[in-house]
Amino acid sequence: MEKVRPQVFLIVDDLKSRYLLLDGKDKEDCVKVHDVVRDMGISIASKNKFALVIHGEVSEWPKKDTYEHYTCISLISRKITELSRGLTCPNLEFLLLDCKELKELPCQFFEGMGKLKVLVLNHFNGILSLPSSLRNLHTLSLSFFLGKLDNVSEFGGLFSLKSLSFRNSRMQELPEEIGELVNLRLLDLTGNDFLKRIPPNVISRLVDLEELYVGGVVDLQELYVGRNFNIKDWEGEGKEEEGRNANLRELEFLSNLNTLEIVIRSDVLIPKVPIFSKLKIYKVIIVQNWYKEMDDDSNDDIRDWYKEMEDDIRDWYKEMDNLFRKCKRVFMVRSLIPIPSNRGGIDLLLRSSDCLFLEGKGCNDLVQALLRRDGVDGLQQLKLLKIRRCDTPECLANTMNPVHRPIAHAPAIFPILKELDLLGLLNLREICRGPVPARSFGELTFIRVQNCGRLSNLFQLPIVGCLPQLKCLIISSCGMMEEVFLKDQQEDVHAATNRIEFPKLEVLKLVRLPSLMGFCRGIDQIDFPQLEELYLEDIPQVNLLFHNNGNLSSNSMRNDNFSFLSLFPEKVSLPNLEVLHVDKLENLERLGHHPLLVGSFSKLNKIFLRGCGKLLCVIPSQFLPMMRELQELTVKSCNSLEVVFELEGLDSNEPNPEILSPLEFVQLRDLPKLNCISKRDLLGIKYIQTLEIRNCNSLRYVFAPTMTKSIPELRKLEISRCEMLSRIVAEENGLGESSVDEVEFPQLERLKLLDLPNLVSFFPNVNVNGNTTTLAKSTDHYHNPLQPQPLFNKKVAFPGLEYMELSGLQNVSDLWDSERPTSSFSKMKNLQVTRCTSLRNIPCIAWLGDLNNTTQGLQEVARLLYTKSIWEVDGVLALGSNGTMTLWNWPSGKVTTIVLPFKRHAMTNDVTGVNLKEAVPCMALSKVYSRYVISACGGKVSLYYTPAGRLERTFMPPPPASTFLEFYPRDDDIIAIGMEDSTIRIYNHRVDEVKSELKGHEKRITGLAFSTNLNILVSSAADAQLCIWRIDTWEHLKSVSIQLPAGKVCNCDTRVQFHSDQIRLLVSHETQLAIYDASEMDRIRQWVPQDVLPAPISFAVYSSDSQLVYTSFCDGNIGVFDAYNLTLACHIVPSIYLYPSMLSGSQAVYPRVVAAHPQKPNQFAIGLTNGFVILMEPQESEGKWGLSPTRYNWMLNDRTPSSSNTSNHTPDDQKRSKEIDFFPNLDYRSKEIELNLDYRSKEINLNLDYRRKEIDLNLDYNGEDLFFDQR
Repeated sequence: MEKVRPQVFLIVDDLKSRYLLLDGKDKEDCVKVHDVVRDMGISIASKNKFALVIHGEVSEWPKKDTYEHYTCISLISRKITELSRGLTCPNLEFLLLDCKELKELPCQFFEGMGKLKVLVLNHFNGILSLPSSLRNLHTLSLSFFLGKLDNVSEFGGLFSLKSLSFRNSRMQELPEEIGELVNLRLLDLTGNDFLKRIPPNVISRLVDLEELYVGGVVDLQELYVGRNFNIKDWEGEGKEEEGRNANLRELEFLSNLNTLEIVIRSDVLIPKVPIFSKLKIYKVIIVQNWYKEMDDDSNDDIRDWYKEMEDDIRDWYKEMDNLFRKCKRVFMVRSLIPIPSNRGGIDLLLRSSDCLFLEGKGCNDLVQALLRRDGVDGLQQLKLLKIRRCDTPECLANTMNPVHRPIAHAPAIFPILKELDLLGLLNLREICRGPVPARSFGELTFIRVQNCGRLSNLFQLPIVGCLPQLKCLIISSCGMMEEVFLKDQQEDVHAATNRIEFPKLEVLKLVRLPSLMGFCRGIDQIDFPQLEELYLEDIPQVNLLFHNNGNLSSNSMRNDNFSFLSLFPEKVSLPNLEVLHVDKLENLERLGHHPLLVGSFSKLNKIFLRGCGKLLCVIPSQFLPMMRELQELTVKSCNSLEVVFELEGLDSNEPNPEILSPLEFVQLRDLPKLNCISKRDLLGIKYIQTLEIRNCNSLRYVFAPTMTKSIPELRKLEISRCEMLSRIVAEENGLGESSVDEVEFPQLERLKLLDLPNLVSFFPNVNVNGNTTTLAKSTDHYHNPLQPQPLFNKKVAFPGLEYMELSGLQNVSDLWDSERPTSSFSKMKNLQVTRCTSLRNIPCIAWLGDLNNTTQGLQEVARLLYTKSIWEVDGVLALGSNGTMTLWNWPSGKVTTIVLPFKRHAMTNDVTGVNLKEAVPCMALSKVYSRYVISACGGKVSLYYTPAGRLERTFMPPPPASTFLEFYPRDDDIIAIGMEDSTIRIYNHRVDEVKSELKGHEKRITGLAFSTNLNILVSSAADAQLCIWRIDTWEHLKSVSIQLPAGKVCNCDTRVQFHSDQIRLLVSHETQLAIYDASEMDRIRQWVPQDVLPAPISFAVYSSDSQLVYTSFCDGNIGVFDAYNLTLACHIVPSIYLYPSMLSGSQAVYPRVVAAHPQKPNQFAIGLTNGFVILMEPQESEGKWGLSPTRYNWMLNDRTPSSSNTSNHTPDDQKRSKEIDFFPNLDYRSKEIELNLDYRSKEINLNLDYRRKEIDLNLDYNGEDLFFDQR
């Protein structure tokens, strides 16, 4: 292999030079071929009957008169389930099959292929039998092999086999017969994360093996998501008991081994013999199995360290993936357990690697060995060096050692090092001590130094000339660093110009450096000709970052009264700067010096400023003409800022329409002195799309009237917590006059106005200058209570608005005037109105759009899952009766009023050939890590990896079809699957194996519930039977029949769910709710539909704390029951959340399914038969069910129904309720009354109980506190 590979690379390079092959994307060891070249090659080969290539959706083996001429066959199809037997292909040498649905490959299929040399089977799920008659087979690739190997004994007869790959397969144990393949040169087990065991003495018998891959980057990701990495129990020296795993010392017998990829647990004893000494290409990873060690209560250090680095795990994985692509010799150790450098040839790995990654206290000995006296001289080949959280010497390289050679003859330090990454090295004082030899650090492109608390500078200045390739420099959390580069006062190298240049630096980040005083003091000019991103954060002592401040003393630099006037001096040119991020520079007064060099900031497109307490203006007038590419502007927590854009320095007689024209996003937050965005109209920001303003308490208005005509592209406007804001669009002269007759935002889609206590009107009624038909003038119209104005009047138009949220608008009495809006709000889908205490009317939502067709095309919601534990957002995953799963989430964590959530993505089950009217949709979420969702709808069961929304695989094709799914609580690999034939299958999806099949019911399975405390599984079915199964043996322990009322037949669903104590069992049937003691299966509580809740039960579920039972009924009613005694605590009537038209007729709507929030006991969701999903919870002021009306969210696929709030009634309350009519303009501003009104019609129907102390709405009907103002 070692001799052949260079020849292959030469051929590949030659084909690339002729443009017949292309470089692979992000992978140096892969190539691509252009479609035209591929098609041409296939055409030529097919004409000569040399190759048969079929890539498509063919359903059977291609039929040919003869196959005798073919030497190559490639067949890729997802539909082929079986192949012809006994094909005669006497000249076939290469065969590739990628047929995922193929069930079997018997020996007979290969009988006529005696010359076959290369066999590639990808994504094979069936049974594979390979005859020993394939004497010429030298390459066998079984990538993504998910099936089973039959006649394994014949496997060892493939004596010519030289290359064997099980890459990304699901094999649990390597067959012992592989040890008989004595001519094998390459064995690839990369990505085989199910492989638990390699039998002893299999590897050692492969004496000709040159390349062994039993690890790699695929496994690294699994180390940190809770899975075991492959071959987790490599045995150390002295452990050779029968039945255990292979011993690392077996590598000693592989004298020809030159390439190795392996992952070893750090607690495995590495043998003394140098098993790594002959390697030329390797990726050796010694890493601690954190999840296993964290299970041990004594390992506090491991738990603390894991918590510390948990946030960067994913970034680390991507980083390691990148390293693996770049380097051929990678040695990585990440451990708290000490790893000796004198075992197994580890010291040779340290000296020969081109990539070293050492992290943790367990690497202390390795680091000392690496950097020992004169040690860096031997690291001439190192390309990447990463040392983290371990003890190091005070410097990485020391040229001042007395025995060191003269500097002129000294070898370069890290001459080809490209990346240097240092983190948490508390002993490190210097990177390089003493003069630097020529060519040292000459290839460095990336430097990152973090949490090195004793480091005072990065390099002495002469080193700068040795960093011509540096592209990225990141320094953070180095508490003693005073300057990045230290100018050596004895050096006179740059005396002529006193300037330094970083010719290729693109990214500079200086973060959390409390002692930093400057970048490089004593330098007149610093050039960054290619700098694109500059990040400065939390450097409080700096006053003159890029200035010549060499003569300033440390004491004067630390003087808080010394103003940091300008970030960029006059001589700093940044022609390519694109991103400027400045955070916590308290002394900063302005961004740059005036005048600026020509070309500076000409490419700047993103500015972020925060915590600059002395900054008065963000962009002064002299900057504006240069910022022709600015797209994003964010300003936060600048306590002195008064204006964002300063236009006073521009010539008002020469308007420049190009100024700030690319600006699309502006966010202003926590600016207490900001009184205006600009004192003159900004006429150039015509492409701005998003404007967010928050907590700017001196701001009185946002737009001048003329400015609104210059922002036609504004799509999102959010304004919150601005105490002095009284209007959004102001009059021009403050006297109620304007030259603008109407304000229109044609593209605005989202509008949020929150916590604006002085806001009265968006754009007040004004006199139009020069108009003969003027409006009535009032200089204080927005403060005069006798002349209240609506928030929106006819002069404001939002023709494209879809989402509006209004909250905490204390002075707003009306949203609209008496006339129905004509052009505005016609596309509204979502309206939230909360905490507007002076509001007299909530408008009829029917104004906001035609709601007659809201239910058309929606599918019945069959199952619901909350997604908080999956995607860390509030939302629900709804499974429709058509097999489609849709994820919805809403914009705030708390359920407020009417909300149309936002669709994230959809996943669809396989329903090919399924009669959806008879199918039973089912869905379940994995219990351990909430990483998987399984779902089915009459067809195959689909397994989704939820963090990525990716379909992992499908299994269990019908018949019979699955009807209920449930994960085993302690193992996400085990699934209980209820079937339509009344059986229950216990299935391991990782090994694709049915472990047990349970029989005890007579009809389809409708419910499954595990109790790990009782070690039982309880199943329910449409036969009204409950069966109890022992988990460890799957023995049938007991059957119990639920008692049905007279005349009821047992063909309805029975569902089961365990209480959080894992003992009490909730059983729901259309005829009853029941609580059982599952330890004896005795029924201890029962409730049957009655009184105000007479309809059949459609669904019931425990709340997250198991204190309540949420129950839905087929007539639309919802009951909230006490979980202990099944007494009704709250009754939610259907008229509260459903239209009258939905409550009757053949298409009557009712809740089909209920889901409880996993963390909030008082929140639940219901899925309706028309496709709606509604969220419900009590008001914040009450906190629990049974006391007051509820709040809820609507979740649907089209538009939002009319506004209403939910009422709760006990059964007696419902009997005593009486309907009263009020007018829509009922004034309920009084503090003594809180009404939740239904505005679906011109009259308000309000259910009240008249008796004192019993009234739901807390009204004192007989006292003086009740007032109704019907003006």
